[in-house]
Amino acid sequence: MAAVKGSTVRTRRQFVLHELGDAGWQRVLGRLSEDDRSHWSLSVLASSWYPAAAVAALEDAIVQEMGGQPAEVCTELGAFSAEQNLPSTYQSFFAMGQSPVAFFQKLISLYPSLYDYGRVWLAKTTRNGTEIQHDFEGHATRTNCLTARSFFERAGSMAGIQDLRVREVCCQASGAAVCVLSAEWEPTPESG
Repeated sequence: MAAVKGSTVRTRRQFVLHELGDAGWQRVLGRLSEDDRSHWSLSVLASSWYPAAAVAALEDAIVQEMGGQPAEVCTELGAFSAEQNLPSTYQSFFAMGQSPVAFFQKLISLYPSLYDYGRVWLAKTTRNGTEIQHDFEGHATRTNCLTARSFFERAGSMAGIQDLRVREVCCQASGAAVCVLSAEWEPTPESG
């Protein structure tokens, strides 16, 4: 069974509490099946693993409760996740003078500690860009992919990557062989 680390789920809960308060979190839970809700009714432990399908259902419920367009909600969620997790937990990722490629390489190295399925790698790297490719091994969801796009963009901006733009090229949840995000930035002497 594919699983996701609890620290990822906790950030989803923090986002809902920040945006909608505890009543909003209760409404999100109310949108879930009893089986999915059972995972989130008690404290979510950062070090525990949770079923990927239940996490996907939670993300869908958050998008529904927030209203608006899924891409907008996922953009907010991804940026929030980067802002909450990176400054405190991964300060070493923000080394002065490192190249954008080195930053993204460090960032994707986190994947196995957060997901027990799939893999992620950098491809087609140039002086002013790279592709971030994911193989979710059948567990890709639109909410996760849209959130990842925003997470990478906000994280890179926080690391000082100038004029960073991350766009989705294709998604496994929409039938592509792999998920591909294209990251482009303004080249500097340190880029590469």
